Amino acid sequence: MADEEQRAAYTALSNTIIGLLLLAGGAFGLLAEVIGTAAVLLAFSGMCVLAMAAAWGLKEVQGQA
Repeated sequence: MADEEQRAAYTALSNTIIGLLLLAGGAFGLLAEVIGTAAVLLAFSGMCVLAMAAAWGLKEVQGQA
């Protein structure tokens, strides 16, 4: 999927994105405290639908064996 030169850059980018998502998790905890868990669950449901749509458009990276 990635050659030797780009693998380190992809790993660094991935770790940065994961760190931001962990911070966002704390923000969702605060949001649940302020406006309630139902609103946060609704937001998570919406994000799942968006992720499903994004994943649908990805191309397969593994070839036929």
